[in-house]
Amino acid sequence: MKILSKSRKAVYRIYDLVDVLSEQLCRMDPYWKKCFPCNNNGICCKNVDIPLYGVEWVLVSEYLRNLLTEDVQMIQNNLRNNIKCPFRLSSKCAVHSVRPLYCRITPFYATYHEQSTEIEVMYPSKNCTFVRQRYLRVTDRMPQLFERLGERYFIVLSEVIGKSPEMRLLESSGKQYLSQLLDNFCHINIL
Repeated sequence: MKILSKSRKAVYRIYDLVDVLSEQLCRMDPYWKKCFPCNNNGICCKNVDIPLYGVEWVLVSEYLRNLLTEDVQMIQNNLRNNIKCPFRLSSKCAVHSVRPLYCRITPFYATYHEQSTEIEVMYPSKNCTFVRQRYLRVTDRMPQLFERLGERYFIVLSEVIGKSPEMRLLESSGKQYLSQLLDNFCHINIL
């Protein structure tokens, strides 16, 4: 399946922006450096059903066609064993360069909804299990790009990406979870 170059460019602009914000966050708050590079074999990738937009799935599918045979075999083994993210290999992500937005923003983003009085965060504890917390937000001002919540800073994506034309284009391609897409993946034999 081909995707329009406009959609592809929009996705890569969002990815580039999130990558820059992540690097900036790591400079602001040393806590996040523990995630780059991952020193815990991707434990935060395991048992997570990852949401992907249609455009992202196309990019991942195209990328999978060019993987090394041993990586393909590991992914197929992960699929047989019902591993939630089969792209997580022993010490790396098989699709790291085209990993979806969800993977790029996890674990350091805050979820903010305009109608809510709270900001929700999920972040890895010292052993990389996720902690979910909610913070009352200051409602007399809009959230900043980076918000200090509790002991650490987070990226508030709704302000930067959520309202962008690129994100609207991404959302228009539909959203599914990796587990749903993998059912088709196994039947159409991309690997």
